[in-house]
Amino acid sequence: PSDGSGVSDGDFEASWQRFLLIIRSSVQSMGNGKAPFAACITELILRIITTLGLAKLLGYTGICLASPVAWLGADLLLGVVYGSMMKRHKSEKS
Repeated sequence: PSDGSGVSDGDFEASWQRFLLIIRSSVQSMGNGKAPFAACITELILRIITTLGLAKLLGYTGICLASPVAWLGADLLLGVVYGSMMKRHKSEKS
């Protein structure tokens, strides 16, 4: 552990990846194949932008931040889609 909390940086990174995989699978299993594809494209674009932009500002650290920023962007997109799908599902049930 890097900060003495018992949680390593790798655990934090892996938790973002797990959340992304779970929410992507959930959205896709509810019949929406477009949102997971859009999330993949979002990840790619954010990785490119982050790498090019932050590498100039922060050097190697900027490059290292590219994947977490991409995961966060994809999580935000899929989180919004998941929330709207669940809201629609609940309103159809009642």
